[in-house]
Parts: sequence; structure tokens; C-alpha cells
Amino acid sequence: MLRMKPYKYPILIGYIQRETELIRGTIADILIRSGRLDDVMVNPQRFLEQTTRAIRKTLNDIMVDGIKYERIAGAEYEMFLFEDPRHEIQGYISRMLGSEKIHL
Repeated sequence: MLRMKPYKYPILIGYIQRETELIRGTIADILIRSGRLDDVMVNPQRFLEQTTRAIRKTLNDIMVDGIKYERIAGAEYEMFLFEDPRHEIQGYISRMLGSEKIHL
């Protein structure tokens, strides 16, 4: 009978951290809540690849939520990433006052 050595979870977390730039605590929470941690024993490399891919997809989906669509008269919707709340406020004030540039 083969006896398996306990798998070192910090190695898993370190790999995923390098690939996703998330902090270790977040990664540990994701792995525990997934309920799939035992799958690492079946095929560790595949587990890491699929886990990293799933986390990246979720991160990308979250980033898409930061995209704002603005209707331009007689045109298609313009799409831009809203990174800094000051830019939206500055744009709103500029349109309201009719000036090109306002510094906040």
C-alpha cells in the first residue's frame, strides 16, 4: 500500500499568488470555500492551472463591472474604464459648466 505524503498547501498558495497577484489569505479562502481542495491530489498541475484560470476569469469579470457606457448623440455607445472617481466628477462638472478643464 502506497502512503501519500501530506501535500504542502503553501506551495499551492505561492504558485497561485504569483499567477494572480492576490494575497495569500484571499487565495486560502478561495481554495477552502471551493470545496475542491482534495482534487489537488488527483493531478496537482492541472488543479493549479484550472484554479488559476478560474480566478483570473473572475477577476476579469469584476474589472468589467468598472466599465462605464456613455451615450453619444447619434453614435454608438462609447466604452471606457472608470479608474478614478475624480475623472467622473470632473467630466460631470465640465459638462454642467461648459468648461473643458477643471482641476479638483
